[in-house]
Amino acid sequence: MRSLLRRRCRRCQKVHECAEHRRICKVCDAKRVALWAKNNKEKINSRQAIWRAKNPLKHLEYRLRGSEYRFSEKEIERILTWKTGTRCRVCGKRMKKIGKGWNDGCIDHNHKTGKFRGIICSRCNWVLGILEESIKLINALKRYLKGRKR
Repeated sequence: MRSLLRRRCRRCQKVHECAEHRRICKVCDAKRVALWAKNNKEKINSRQAIWRAKNPLKHLEYRLRGSEYRFSEKEIERILTWKTGTRCRVCGKRMKKIGKGWNDGCIDHNHKTGKFRGIICSRCNWVLGILEESIKLINALKRYLKGRKR
């Protein structure tokens, strides 16, 4: 463990208790990092894009754990072990990966409860969203397609 020293920060000139290797205080260092990030957004975005492309599963895991989804560990594990070539549970189309493309798998969940339902293709997930997950609307569309009136 490093010993703490009382040092004068080179930026703000205030005396702080800090680790031996520090020359500027944590507050000034945080400001420096924030300023760098603000001035280098493109560099950060390109680095993140490269990392996401190289680590799609890790990226998905971070998204699942740090998002509005409230999935259990078991559900997250089920998503992360999903296999390429699995068929959509609604239309039966084969999906190559979990992603945002029209033919990609999509994580379907109940928007009211947050509960994971399964992985379906993006097209079916989009249709569910448009229909607002309403059984009434789905049945009305079925009647319409069959040529019946209300």
